[in-house]
Amino acid sequence: MRNFLLSVTMLTAIVCAGQKPHRPDMISMDSIFRPWSASAYRWGLTYTPIGLLEWPSAAGVGISYRWNNHVELWSESSFLFNGPYNTQGPVTGIKQILQGKFFPTKNGNFFFAMELRYKSYQYRDTEVFVNYSLQDTIFGLSNFSRHYFWGGALQMGLRFNLNKTGQFQLEVMGGLGIRRWKVVRHGVPPGYEFVNYWRSVDINIHDIEYEADNFYLPGSIRVIYLFGKRLRP
Repeated sequence: MRNFLLSVTMLTAIVCAGQKPHRPDMISMDSIFRPWSASAYRWGLTYTPIGLLEWPSAAGVGISYRWNNHVELWSESSFLFNGPYNTQGPVTGIKQILQGKFFPTKNGNFFFAMELRYKSYQYRDTEVFVNYSLQDTIFGLSNFSRHYFWGGALQMGLRFNLNKTGQFQLEVMGGLGIRRWKVVRHGVPPGYEFVNYWRSVDINIHDIEYEADNFYLPGSIRVIYLFGKRLRP
């Protein structure tokens, strides 16, 4: 949610700053989708700095391949770790994202994206568990949990140049997706159920092992370095 709101704010600010007065007879696709020109190179490397603020924190590098002026394939692999968040045991895991991007105009900065993502991580921490039959609550019970995430989403985004050659760019994205989230907890006494107060949007939140289908709001801000052959306009 934090990444999505930040991305929406950036998108709104960029669009408002880039709009210029024009006559009604001058409206075109370029005036809508291309307030700035974003250079198109064959290859790109990306980094997502706000991944360090996610839970769990993510650090990785992405690579893109521009098939032509309109279509780009992008993939990012990240390692997951504690970052600024404290747990009883270290967080370890991976995250993989694959996106196909479509740019309506040649060398335009506006695009649509379809994505698939997978995330898996595990850690040990202390949580609250309740036995409703005994009316008993255990606070601070140490347990080991494994978390799995599969999702797909539709997004839209903007790019704009950070230098004159257009090889360094900033990308802002946001959208809506559907995910499946599975959590398995080990080391919990029989009859006790996990109480998760903050994840209220999930289904079956009291199960020791549960799977939930719900919506998620993907969003990101990435720094891009483009290289290789420059495509013709």
